[in-house]
Amino acid sequence: MSTDVTDPEPIPVAVFEEFLAPMELARLHAFVAARADDFAPSTVTGKDKIRRVDPRQRRSRVLFDLGPFEAIMRERLTHFLPHVFQRLRIEPFAVSRYELQMTVSGDGDYFRAHTDNSHLMGRALSFVYYGHAEPRAFEGGQLHIYGRDRRTGETLPDMRQIIEPVQNSLVAFRSHWTHEVTPIRCASPAPNAGRLTLNGWAHR
Repeated sequence: MSTDVTDPEPIPVAVFEEFLAPMELARLHAFVAARADDFAPSTVTGKDKIRRVDPRQRRSRVLFDLGPFEAIMRERLTHFLPHVFQRLRIEPFAVSRYELQMTVSGDGDYFRAHTDNSHLMGRALSFVYYGHAEPRAFEGGQLHIYGRDRRTGETLPDMRQIIEPVQNSLVAFRSHWTHEVTPIRCASPAPNAGRLTLNGWAHR
């Protein structure tokens, strides 16, 4: 019997459309425009738990002060959580806290393949909310979620779920799944012209 046979695990992804009200989305665009200078280069966390800027792995800009959208996202995520558990077919658990940030990705930005909890224990669910302006002024920026071998837990790079960035939609998946953001192409440097996301993690 060949030892090369894999047992691929289905890739569980939950997608919710019209996540924010139209007025909330308009306020989000105004907030990003007003805070454009406050976004800082994105970092990655190493095995030593220290955050570092590493453009070989990740290029984008982030903001941790979400202003009024901190409370909005916490409330909305809590409301949708039972549906997330159901669609991902996982046992419900009590969320100890939500971790949130806002990310803008412009021309040439990306995030190489990674997991969200390899060096940050406690993250159980990952959320990506797409809040870019329409008509969309960028190309690329798809979310690729890679398959896993059910027996070994190893990533299967030839098996993937591709999520297009659809405005005002939320994507949820388990934080231990390997995923990446493909390179963005965008002619305009305006923060609302590129890929705009609110990223969140639910901790056990």
